[in-house]
Amino acid sequence: MLSRLIVALLLALFVGLLTGNAALGHAELVRSQPGNGEQVADFPASILLYYSQGVDFADIQVLDANGQRVDRGEVIISAPDRTVVEVPLTQGGSGVYTVKWEVLAEDGHTTNGNFFFLVGAAEVDPESLRQLFAGARETAEVSNPLEAIARGLLFLSLSLLVGVPLALLVVIPLKTVSEQLEPARLLRNAHRLSMAAAVLALLASLVLLANQVYRSVGEPTVAQLQDLLLTTSFGRAALVRFAVAGTVLLSGLVFVRSSRAWLVASVLAGVIGQLTVSLSSHTWALVTIPGAWLFDLLHLLGGAVWIGGLAALAVLVPSPRGRAEQALGLLARATQRFAALALAAVAVLGATGLWLMSFHVPQVQSLPTTDSGTALLVKNGLMVVILGLAGWQRLVLVPALARHAQSAQNDPGQLSLLRRFRRTIRSEALLVAGVFLVSGVLTSLPPAGVEERQRAAATNMVSQSATVGEVSIDLTLIPGQVGLNVVDVAFRKQGQPIGSLEDVQVLPRQRDAGVELPRVVLTPAEDGTYSGLVSLTLPGSWSLRVGAMVDGRFTTHTFAIEPRERAGTLPEQATTAFQIAARGVGSVLLLIGGILVGYEFRRLRQRTLLR
Repeated sequence: MLSRLIVALLLALFVGLLTGNAALGHAELVRSQPGNGEQVADFPASILLYYSQGVDFADIQVLDANGQRVDRGEVIISAPDRTVVEVPLTQGGSGVYTVKWEVLAEDGHTTNGNFFFLVGAAEVDPESLRQLFAGARETAEVSNPLEAIARGLLFLSLSLLVGVPLALLVVIPLKTVSEQLEPARLLRNAHRLSMAAAVLALLASLVLLANQVYRSVGEPTVAQLQDLLLTTSFGRAALVRFAVAGTVLLSGLVFVRSSRAWLVASVLAGVIGQLTVSLSSHTWALVTIPGAWLFDLLHLLGGAVWIGGLAALAVLVPSPRGRAEQALGLLARATQRFAALALAAVAVLGATGLWLMSFHVPQVQSLPTTDSGTALLVKNGLMVVILGLAGWQRLVLVPALARHAQSAQNDPGQLSLLRRFRRTIRSEALLVAGVFLVSGVLTSLPPAGVEERQRAAATNMVSQSATVGEVSIDLTLIPGQVGLNVVDVAFRKQGQPIGSLEDVQVLPRQRDAGVELPRVVLTPAEDGTYSGLVSLTLPGSWSLRVGAMVDGRFTTHTFAIEPRERAGTLPEQATTAFQIAARGVGSVLLLIGGILVGYEFRRLRQRTLLR
């Protein structure tokens, strides 16, 4: 019945989520009022900045052409989704104004950037406007190495808090341990390992909190620290993680005589800690699909089952010295249970990993060309090595354990086999721990889609060329967006610029809307081009008729231009074929994992291993 319920749930997820939109990643500036490069008639009373996800903290300055602030030094973050930030302004006149902003998003990452707008009859020449557009940037700040390591250690410690007690409930139930192997000692080892994991989770949470507080306000006062802890997402998550670590440490003392109560308390505390990670992730903050954050949680739980079972086999099982037969029998039973659960965990890890990748990686070529894509490839490479090692254990070592467990007591190969098995298990556990650390780096980097959009924004321009007789005409529009643009035109013969041209002009038209703007006369620049300013007032297709007197003849060509939305305006992210394929394969793996989990749960219940 359980496996059927899981299959039905996963089929519903597959149908409802397969074509959902990709995430934008970090707190990107969706749009602003006024927009980047926009020219408004009157000085605004305030500016509005719209972000792709909720903002916990914002530092925004509005500067005039002399570098003087014209904002009131305050920001108003809208409720309840916290995606709109209002910056009230003082009085100002005509001119160019620059907006510098930095925000700390709900996913714990910092993004900063700047843009400009013009007021009234502000006079600006093409070169100045070109420099203003070149300076308008958005950057997702990459976390420092200490934060990346702290994230990885937090993932590892929370997974151990869940996985180690779960292993004692399922993989190595204490009731199956013979008295010669001292079940009480095994429980004490589990206590110590979980206590160490709780301390590690506490330290990692402190490092992450200190780093984010410093990035937000520098050295905070007591009142500022209290405000950050209680009103921001990262502050509340840190408080919950502190409570989780404290609960595990306290339960280790209170329930020291009740092994089952302590095991259950540790598992529940670890799951709550993992929930804080899922509810402060890129997926939670950015993916609009309901319940998408569950993929993060399932991914963490799958890792917890795997690392918990490995830790139990590698650390908790007593040394075989002097009791090889008993240790061999315990390992044989434990590895058979763990092999089945690990298979289900791997299926869940692979499925949820594909879904999470589909949310943040738009194309397969994004993997080797972006920092986060490279980290993802490293993580998957480690997983391939781990799966190869696990397969060798399952096909070679586990059958050997079963055979030797039924052999004579003084079999000389028992001790050698035990040592070899423990070495391979510990190697696998170290590799899995490495995967958690790489995951810390991965979650500290801007998603692949963000990095690609930032690269595209750094080269915002439209360039076209045409040939009219012996003359070639080059047109460049910077930044090629709706609104004010710099237009550069060059006339060439045999690849060389033609100098001393007369009446170089551009005539913008948008026939669909019946718009024909006044002719723009271009002025010569030092590099042989002619420059001017053209305002493409509406979105849609424009024709730019470029002409000049060349050798006594008026030479002209009409270019078809479709300007982009104003820089700082994010387009709707369409789901790509790569993302649909990743979700399809992930759904199949999730179905397999769900069936395996249901099957193993029922089998273990039938054998009274969970009672």
